[in-house]
Amino acid sequence: MTIQNVKIEFQSKLTNIYTTKEIQSICFLFLEHIGFSKTDCIITPHHKLSAEQITIYTNVISRLQRNEPIQYILGHADFYGLQFAVNPSVLIPRQETNLLVQMIISEHQQKPSPRILDACTGGGCIAISIAKNMENASVSAFDISKKALETAYINAQNNNTSISFYELDILDTQAHSKLDTYDILVSNPPYVRQCEKQNMHANVLAFEPEIALFVEDSNPLIFYEALAHLGQKVLPSGGDLYCEINEELGTKTCAVFKNAGYDVCSIHKDLHGKNRFIHTIKK
Repeated sequence: MTIQNVKIEFQSKLTNIYTTKEIQSICFLFLEHIGFSKTDCIITPHHKLSAEQITIYTNVISRLQRNEPIQYILGHADFYGLQFAVNPSVLIPRQETNLLVQMIISEHQQKPSPRILDACTGGGCIAISIAKNMENASVSAFDISKKALETAYINAQNNNTSISFYELDILDTQAHSKLDTYDILVSNPPYVRQCEKQNMHANVLAFEPEIALFVEDSNPLIFYEALAHLGQKVLPSGGDLYCEINEELGTKTCAVFKNAGYDVCSIHKDLHGKNRFIHTIKK
């Protein structure tokens, strides 16, 4: 079996699950995992795989055909130029969320010693990426899931960042008073409505943690209401709150913050032109 054979088999065996572009991306991730760079794939497509590499291929393609995400199979995912351990206790980071991190870094890079809190941190991608790129920042993060926090702690160590992690349920508003004060609050909370499941890929539904994804149709903004309450507790007047949102609920989400006593609330689009982020400021 050669590199070219691997590419052909990925296309033929995964064509009913992924788009051609997605298969190409997954294939490159796999080939890189077994020791071939993108340059190798282009220059030496007829390079033969070793017996060990073929064994790994057989296992990986079988799991991919069962809709298991390549990131969980390999055990890691890239985000904001860093590598993060991922497993079914945490979401696979989406590249769109890079923009949320970039927004915070670009707008606050020059501030002396900003204190930042990441709510619903999951595997810690947002908190760690900010800490890695804002050396003067003091970053804390919390999540309801112990297993997610274990992964986040490993990621912080692997990326040489110092993050203060807490186990806390954002919906327990009484627990908000246990937290310190911060200059910036950021969150990518659950926001996918149950009614939107039908539009989601099987690999997401079968493997990624539901607790980090879904909200009830009857109360889709429950986490933003809790986030607004949290911001009132931990942010000073003029403090910044950033969050990722459901593209269909931007105006309603802004209304949650305005009704809770926040000032300017602006909606920002993602790479696909969809309403994806909110920046608001506490009065």
